[in-house]
Amino acid sequence: MSYVRLPPGHQDPTEYIESLSKFLAKFQWLSSIHAYDSLTEDFWNKSWPSEWRALADEAYFESEQLIGLVKDGTVQDSWPQSLKDYIHACKELSLPRSVLQSEFPEKVFDGIDSCIDEAATTASGMSRKKLHEVERFARVILDFASTAARDSIVNNETVKIVDVGAGQGYLTHRVSTEYPCVAVDFDQIQTVGSVSRGANIKKGKLKDVRGVGNVPAVAVNLRKEVLYRTIHINSEKLTELVKELNAEQMDLKDGKATDFMLVGLHACGDLSSIAMLKTFEAVESVKLMAVVPCCFNLLTEPESLDDSCFTGAHGFPASKSVFSAMQRHQLLLGHKSRNLSCQNFDRFDAAGIESNLTGHYKRSLLDALLWHFNLDPPSKDGTTVPEPSDAEPRERKQHKFRLGKLPIEAFEGSFIAYAQAALQRLGLGNRVGEAELQAFVSLPQYVNAKRQIFVVHCIKSLLSRVLESLVLMDRYLGITEMNSEGGLLERAGVRVDVRMLNLFDIYESPRNVVFLARKQRKEAE
Repeated sequence: MSYVRLPPGHQDPTEYIESLSKFLAKFQWLSSIHAYDSLTEDFWNKSWPSEWRALADEAYFESEQLIGLVKDGTVQDSWPQSLKDYIHACKELSLPRSVLQSEFPEKVFDGIDSCIDEAATTASGMSRKKLHEVERFARVILDFASTAARDSIVNNETVKIVDVGAGQGYLTHRVSTEYPCVAVDFDQIQTVGSVSRGANIKKGKLKDVRGVGNVPAVAVNLRKEVLYRTIHINSEKLTELVKELNAEQMDLKDGKATDFMLVGLHACGDLSSIAMLKTFEAVESVKLMAVVPCCFNLLTEPESLDDSCFTGAHGFPASKSVFSAMQRHQLLLGHKSRNLSCQNFDRFDAAGIESNLTGHYKRSLLDALLWHFNLDPPSKDGTTVPEPSDAEPRERKQHKFRLGKLPIEAFEGSFIAYAQAALQRLGLGNRVGEAELQAFVSLPQYVNAKRQIFVVHCIKSLLSRVLESLVLMDRYLGITEMNSEGGLLERAGVRVDVRMLNLFDIYESPRNVVFLARKQRKEAE
């Protein structure tokens, strides 16, 4: 049976999607403003609700209250009712993200804390965050595969795990303790790193698994084979690869077909959507899929909501139900909203939040400064944008350049120090003097800029989890819709079940949702 844990008050995924789409359409004016455009586009005066502006008044402003809002959800009694309603709706509509061990098979996480400590990070060559992700995900993958074998969905003797976007092979080599694997990546450097990691594990230089209780760790010489493939990963290439692997295995095993399981740990953008979902649906030998998606800002999205645009060629939306809800509410996320879906303050403490917000303020004011003095950073080839004539007004995209690394003093000091370092970095150090910078920051429209940026970004950040909830529910419904009448799987007499679960501690790993999907012949149900 398919399963997803919805927020309290929501029982039906379709109704929940409708509520999400309606709310996000209402506040698209907020989710679609880029962090660095808010000053150059006069967002505060043109778009920000007038009754919310008092939060940035000097006599009223409290950065601690805003930080308390994003960190702990603390709402002040003195805030406008419309703002309180918005904050309440953001909380009510966001998917629950806590881990419930009861949603996973019994004992799958037994002894896991002893496998994720300082000694383990050193021995495994992984950061604490990466070890937390790999150990938890590997245990779930291995249990998912063995359970499918007990349920006669796969043959345990012929299961092969395909790690999509395998990178340095942290997950690949961990699950090779029980099943043969194929590490797939688009970057040869990553593949070389994975090969090297496998060699170091065999030599005993790295140790990525410990025994639990009285059960010893799997001996290195008993690990299964790992194959490596470097390809440009899209749905066509991945489907092709799996079919080729299946043909190779049938030749080696006297005609016995292989049962494949696709896995992906933080598979980026369309990789965890179009590529993996289409391969899972289209290739008969792919029986299982376990994927933790991330980088929703890299998803492709149609440019309009016309029926003809829902072709399956985009990473979002993958679900017809979600696309229909977006049509009803005229909601297109766009890159800026999708980017926001990946940005929140969950892993920050209060000092980290304040530092982050100060960085936003300085970077936003830098854009305004470049605009004010009519400056453009040189392009990569060293040229600058030609000066426009009076008849051709300048059209700018100020945040389309990378500032690069600045000295620590630039962040710890005033905006003047930051601007001087940034201008020097951009090759514009001799274009604006200190007196001009002082005059710029004293302009009426920028005197209150820091407080405005703090208010805008704290309140905007609450939309992050709501946007992410829509993207995650789209993925869930996209998989369940593989069961649609007349569809490829329905014609083949196959049904898909999917479970969407919170796998990682959200404070360790904010993209913490895993999708576990398996095919089953209908007569076997």
